[in-house]
Formats: sequence, C-alpha cells, structure tokens
Amino acid sequence: MMNNNICLYLIFLIGCFVVGCGQQQDGKGEATIEAPKTDTLSAISDFDRLNIDGYVPAYKDSSRNAIAVNSVTYPDQFGAAETIWQGMSGQYNVTIETMPEEDGESTYQLFVNGDLKGSYVNPETDQAFGNSRHTWNQIQINTGDTVRVASSTHSNGLIPENGGFAYARGRWNSLILEKVQ
Repeated sequence: MMNNNICLYLIFLIGCFVVGCGQQQDGKGEATIEAPKTDTLSAISDFDRLNIDGYVPAYKDSSRNAIAVNSVTYPDQFGAAETIWQGMSGQYNVTIETMPEEDGESTYQLFVNGDLKGSYVNPETDQAFGNSRHTWNQIQINTGDTVRVASSTHSNGLIPENGGFAYARGRWNSLILEKVQ
C-alpha cells in the first residue's frame, strides 16, 4: 500500500510539472502562458546599409516611413537594405510590411547571410500606398547575422507617365520577427 501511495504522489508531481511547463506566475499566484517574443525592425531606422553590392541604391522615403528604390533612374531593378541582427538566435516567423501601389507589383526578397529565404509579390491594387503583409515561416536567424530585404521597381503598364508608364518603387516599412523556437 505504501508503494502505491508513493507512485501516485510521483505521478501527481510529474503531472504538475508537465502542466506548469511554459507557464509563469503573474504575481497573483495565477499561471500564465508566456507570449511569443516579437521584435519589429523599422525599415528607415534599423536598416542602415542602403548601397549593397549587386543592387542599385535604395533610399529612405521619410514621408512614407519606408525604404524605396528610385524607379525613374532604375526601372525594373532591385535595390536592397541590410541590418545586423542583434536579437536572440532562433527560428522566426518573419513578416514584411509593404506598400502596394497602383502602378506596379513590386517583388520583395528576404536574405539571411546572403541566402535567399523567400520572395513575395505585392498584390494588384487600385489605391496608392496601401498596406500588405507577408510572412515567411521558420527562418533561422542567429545573433550577428546579416538580414537583407531586396525590393524591385515594377510597372504594370496601366498608369501613363511622361510618354511611358509609371512604376512602383518597392516601398516597405518594416520586418516583424516572431520567435518560434
């Protein structure tokens, strides 16, 4: 009988430990589940390298709080911006916030240490400077890695301008990194 009580007690303790994993106390004795760690990188304040080898120069569009590419000078080309990741190493769901434009559908590429992790094309829109989000899942990023976003200028041939057509400038505002592992 004594051995049964010890076994039941051990099962109870193990159950309490398993249920309590991933939870913290909220200061009132209540268990809470910890929210995922999220960091937001602002395009214009966190991405300081705008002249990347192999790309046309990007620029800071301060009025729209975005990184962009001069489509008049560089039609149908990619510009890029880089930053060094100062956050924790791990796997992240990485969300880019872009600005769709009515004159073209820009392409966005995410690189970590020069390795392409994914691409996204803005949706067609009839409104200038809307908002769009795309998430690349489970991207490994380590402290000190170089994170690059490349974006293209693009014309859909719908908006006449100066004897040709207007181009979208590949504007984007931020990267949101949600740590998943």
